[in-house]
Amino acid sequence: MAYPKLSYKFITLSLLILIFSFELFASKSSNKDDDIRINECLELSYFRKYREAKTKASELIEIGSKSGNLTTEAIGTALYVTTAVTIGNEDDYDKKIALLNKVITDFSETVENYETLAIVHKALGLYNHFILQDYSASINHYYKGLESARKAKDTRKETSLLVNLSAVYFQKNDSTGINFCTDAYTKAKEIKDLSAQYSAGINIACYLYNSNKPKEALVYVEEAMKIANNLDFNCELQYLNSFMADIYGMIGNPTKAEEFHKIAIIDYDETNDYDKIYVRLRYGDFLNLQHRHKEAIDLFLRTKELAEKYKLLTFNLNIAQSISYAYEQLRDYDNALIYYKQFDSIKEKHLNAEKEKEFSILDLRYKVSEEKQKNALKEAELLRKDKNMLLLIFIVVIIAVSAIVCLFLYRKTQKRYKLIVQTHLDNLENERKLKAQLEQFNEQLNNQTIEKSNDESNHPSQEENAKYTRSALSEEKSRDLFERLENMMTNEKIYRNAELTIDKLAQLLNTNRSYLSQVINENTGLSYSTFINNYRIKEAVELLSDTSNTVPVKSICYNIGFNSPSNFYTLFKNKIGVSPSTYRENAQKLSK
Repeated sequence: MAYPKLSYKFITLSLLILIFSFELFASKSSNKDDDIRINECLELSYFRKYREAKTKASELIEIGSKSGNLTTEAIGTALYVTTAVTIGNEDDYDKKIALLNKVITDFSETVENYETLAIVHKALGLYNHFILQDYSASINHYYKGLESARKAKDTRKETSLLVNLSAVYFQKNDSTGINFCTDAYTKAKEIKDLSAQYSAGINIACYLYNSNKPKEALVYVEEAMKIANNLDFNCELQYLNSFMADIYGMIGNPTKAEEFHKIAIIDYDETNDYDKIYVRLRYGDFLNLQHRHKEAIDLFLRTKELAEKYKLLTFNLNIAQSISYAYEQLRDYDNALIYYKQFDSIKEKHLNAEKEKEFSILDLRYKVSEEKQKNALKEAELLRKDKNMLLLIFIVVIIAVSAIVCLFLYRKTQKRYKLIVQTHLDNLENERKLKAQLEQFNEQLNNQTIEKSNDESNHPSQEENAKYTRSALSEEKSRDLFERLENMMTNEKIYRNAELTIDKLAQLLNTNRSYLSQVINENTGLSYSTFINNYRIKEAVELLSDTSNTVPVKSICYNIGFNSPSNFYTLFKNKIGVSPSTYRENAQKLSK
């Protein structure tokens, strides 16, 4: 049996597909391995195993650099910076920070990048916070990292960044930072993240301690101590014991405070160098407060040697100041002066460094501003020809849109005015017809009554006698009084008297003020002034509806009983919905 020969092109294509498939598989496998290493590094940081995490981060940097995977290299670099800053080791950060800044510039905000950006922003925030002590820059990175963590829906990273934000606000002595750690504490408890709960609880305790609330702070520190023991956070125990000592010192229990201070200065291998120095400084300050100045001096001198060993020279300022104070209390003014001079010299260096830093920042801002100005001038030159035309078009569009809107609103308002006036004109016409019908009906009723009275010889019927027997006298008087009142309003138009008060009207009706007010309220539900003004407004509507009436609006106002034109205009518009002049204008248009 003969087999067909494979062509050269087919063999080449098959080989290319096979190579591509292999590379794709290898790439996916490599990415999966990188993800495992990243998670291992994050878990080590989670359990405060910072030295191991730093080693694992170095491996990630190397792997990412060799494979050309920028994401792996960026995450490894960010985690390396995070652990190095946390431990407090001196390190060469320049290249690493440059890479992280490049990542922020190059990485687009997409779903797959949000987690990476959250880790990178946190690292840059820590670097600016603790190394450069540039609080505004660190807050900016923490906020951006927080935003990325929320977009990635990663609550663990979110709580971690909230804790970082609360820490930098604490450094700035801004008490509003407690809101961040309280929020982080609540979220950590919800997701049962003990590590984040520990960090947030400690930060809350710091705020409470600084607010002179040691007993409330103690609750959070004791909880943090339990979490640290459960999770084997040995690196945190020295700091926690020192914090407990400070709290008992503030409460006023020096014996208990010293017990914790003595435990705090027992070093653990896992404890970072920064905390080892810090706990000794706190114990030394405690000894000074207890007037045990010789012991304090001895401890401070040993702490100074340790700080030099760990290259944490930033503590020398506090050490020199505390030793100077101790010698001063012992009245050894020569040594006090020596250490005070050291303190003053270190402080001056710090100030000069700060000034140099500020100068560099200002210089950089000036250069950036100058460059922006040059670019702006170039752009202005390029756009100068089109600017006037664009401005003119914009103005024309705005005027046209405004005119259309105004015209629309005007027409809508005029339509509403016409509808209001038409409704009142219809009501007036209906009232006229009903009035004519009522007069005709009353005339017929009067004729029938005369005939009936002649037939019955003016003797009241049993029904009428029963009616009056059932009616109460007060009801009869009330009805009679209201009928007389309406007659005065309708026929005599007594409301036209601008000086008509309730007392004068009561006198005309042979009754008293309170009874008249009661009758008006019971029959109409209105007050005296509203009752009178309703008649005035009603007549104003009738007069303004009459197209043959040419009396000025102001004269109508006085003729119907108003003292003030402004009061008349206000009441008319509130009652009718349009002003008197607008009503007359529309009534004339509708009558044509």
